[in-house]
Amino acid sequence: MRHALAREIGPEAAPHVIDLLGREDVGREAGAALAPIATVCTGVLADALLDQRRSPTLRRRIPSILVHGEPRLAAWTLWKSLADPDFDVRYRAGAVLAKLAAEGHLDYVSQDEVFEAVRRELLADPTEWKARQLVEDLVAAAHNGDTEGHAPSGLEHVFRVLGLVLPAEPLRIALHAMQVDDPDLRGTALEYLESILPADVRAQLWPLLDSDEPAVASAVASAAAAAIPHPAQAADGSRGHPVPVARARTAPPVAPRAPRSMDQLLAELSGAYPAVVSRLKQRRGRA
Repeated sequence: MRHALAREIGPEAAPHVIDLLGREDVGREAGAALAPIATVCTGVLADALLDQRRSPTLRRRIPSILVHGEPRLAAWTLWKSLADPDFDVRYRAGAVLAKLAAEGHLDYVSQDEVFEAVRRELLADPTEWKARQLVEDLVAAAHNGDTEGHAPSGLEHVFRVLGLVLPAEPLRIALHAMQVDDPDLRGTALEYLESILPADVRAQLWPLLDSDEPAVASAVASAAAAAIPHPAQAADGSRGHPVPVARARTAPPVAPRAPRSMDQLLAELSGAYPAVVSRLKQRRGRA
């Protein structure tokens, strides 16, 4: 079978090769055979990815092949896959979708739709959220040129989805800044995120940052308060996304900071980024 997959295949063979993609013995070869013809069998790949009767193993291996497909159909399929019940599928779909979105193939999705996808992702139970780990799948990683050299997380996935409609690079820097033991830098990252995220999204996200720093606790409390719909708003039928207040921590006093512009915040985060990356590498080396 490996010899057959090593030869060039036509689009008529794609459905049969997709069936092999979920197998451990020939999954890598099946992916390698599908990638060159992905542009002419994007629809078949899309159907397989969106078919939840297929195994999670097979579904999570399709995004890295779809990146070679017809880009707008691939982007639409990956966007729909962000609602897949399997975290691994959502994570890998989001990773490829971010690349296609950066090339302009997701321009029909609104900011509100992306925020709604993030809200859905953040509804996870905190215990389940912290236990999320990406399944090591060398087949899925191989065809996308990725090396899973760090531990992906639900937080990384959420920031990547936010990057579909918000500046992706500053978000990536802010995410990494939140992972280092530097209260000032974390505070700057929080300040930046507060300036770009809706209050209800912040109220869902902040408690998952898993920090007892006063700046984080204060941000949790203020975001939760801001996210509670006013009674008059609820009465007139306007849409709201209330977040359970019980998840917010009691905030210790925090020394006020002088207001800073977006440019100042981005400059500070960008300037500190090389040091942030170095600290994260050191931490992973000790893990």
